[in-house]
Amino acid sequence: MRLVTVWSMRLGTVALAAAMLLPPLPALADRPGAADLLLRAFRYEHGEGVPQDYGRALALYCDASRQGSAGAALDIGWMFLSGRGVSRDIAVGTAWLRLAAKRGSGQAVELLELIVRVPAVETRGCGAPARTLARRVPAKEIASLVASIGAETRLDPRLLSAVIATESAFQPDAVSPRQARGLMQLTDGTARRFGVSNVFEPADNIRGGALYLRWLLRRFDGDLPLALAGYNAGEGAVARYGGVPPYAETRAYVDRVLSLYPAPSDRLPLR
Repeated sequence: MRLVTVWSMRLGTVALAAAMLLPPLPALADRPGAADLLLRAFRYEHGEGVPQDYGRALALYCDASRQGSAGAALDIGWMFLSGRGVSRDIAVGTAWLRLAAKRGSGQAVELLELIVRVPAVETRGCGAPARTLARRVPAKEIASLVASIGAETRLDPRLLSAVIATESAFQPDAVSPRQARGLMQLTDGTARRFGVSNVFEPADNIRGGALYLRWLLRRFDGDLPLALAGYNAGEGAVARYGGVPPYAETRAYVDRVLSLYPAPSDRLPLR
């Protein structure tokens, strides 16, 4: 159960004060596919077993809502009402609660009773489906692809696995708030640059990410921390600062990958 703390805020004539227990995820009324999406979204929202990522959580909640999930609409509404990973918007949050209530969520009905004089607007906040082009991929298949593409690009498969774990937690359908996609979180520009036609296809995504990582290693003379920093922040930022950029996210990223890949040296010999 998730305990929502008492909070209050005003926006024009809107006043909201709520203290209640929200239902556990997934909700029993949700279909199996939606329940799986809700569980994964919950993990990303709260950082349970994966890096906390509100953008990814919202994308998964949106996918579940497209399947008719009342629980997903409720959680999206709560994100907008509380400003959790998105800009706080009472009207939009209320619109999602109304949708959840229409789908049978008793908790949404109870919340709506506490919200007064909120104008009716359309639900929004969900972009294109994150999973439209993705497919379920067994862990063994991903491991096999990492091994074969590692050999093909002459990169240690353990290094590729460490990057994938850090980037996407091995989720082929992962989408970041910056719209990086897939196992190795490729942006549209990087995908085009390295010939990736479908970022949600594991083989294409891993190959593109591996080629980019190898390019970065060559660019920085085999310096692994610099190559990883470039993968996270862009090679331009590394060149601009003459080292790992002073971004908290990038420094944490480099440390995380290196903790998963204990290389014998910070400088990798290029074959």
